[in-house]
Amino acid sequence: MFALAVATALATVNGWYLLRQWNRGKGSSQFVLRALPAASLLLALPVAQGAYLMLGAFQSMAARGSADERMVLSLCARILRTMALGNLAFLIFLGCAVFLQVQARGEPAPEGQAPDADPHGRAGWHARLLVGASLLTVLAALVAVYFRRVVTIVTQAAVAQAPPTRPEELADISSSIATGLNLSISFGGLLSTLLLVAAGLAGVLLVAECGSKRVTMYSWIVAALASAFVVANVAGLASDFFGIVSALH
Repeated sequence: MFALAVATALATVNGWYLLRQWNRGKGSSQFVLRALPAASLLLALPVAQGAYLMLGAFQSMAARGSADERMVLSLCARILRTMALGNLAFLIFLGCAVFLQVQARGEPAPEGQAPDADPHGRAGWHARLLVGASLLTVLAALVAVYFRRVVTIVTQAAVAQAPPTRPEELADISSSIATGLNLSISFGGLLSTLLLVAAGLAGVLLVAECGSKRVTMYSWIVAALASAFVVANVAGLASDFFGIVSALH
C-alpha cells in the first residue's frame, strides 16, 4: 500500500497543479495528456513494490527451508487489491483531467494574432513531447498485465492439488517466477522513474498551449482506450482477488 499512497500523493499534487492552471486558462486543450504520466504512476509503482515484496517473501521461505502457501496467497491477494485500487484511482484522475479539458476556456489570443498561431514555434515540440510521454502509459499497462500474469502463476502453484514433484518441473516453475518478478521490479521501477520525469515535464509545458486539433483528438482516443483497458483490468484483478479469497477459506 505504500507505493499506492506515494503514487496517489504525486498524482494529487499533479492534479492540483493542473487545476490551478485550468483556473488561469492555461494548457486548455491538452489536460488529458498532461495528466497521464502522473496518473500512470498508479499503474507502475504498485507493480514494482508488489514484485519486490513477493521476491522477498520467497527468499525468506528459501532461507527457512519451508513453504507457507497461505502466506503466499495472502500476499498475492494484497498485491491484487493494491493494483485494483491503483487502477481505480487512475480512472478517477483521468476522469478529472477529461472534465478539465472539456470545461477549459483557454487564454484569449493577443490582439492581431490568430487563436492557433505559434509565434515562438514551441507548440510543435511541446505536443510531440506530450504524445511521446503518453506512450509510457502503454508500457505501464503492459507491465501491469505481465505482473498480473506472474501473480497468477504463483497463485496456481500455491493452490495446486498435486504440486509438481519432479526436480525439472520445480526448477522450471521457480525460474519462471523468479524471472517474472525480477523483470517486474526492473521495468516497474524504470517506468516509475520515467513517468515521474514525464509528469514534471508535462507540468512545465503548461506554460505553452499545444492547440493542434490532431493532438487534441489523439488525447481523446488515448483517454478512451486507457479507460477501456483499465476497466477490463479492474474486472480481471477483482476476479483473481476473490478467487484467492475463496481458496483461503
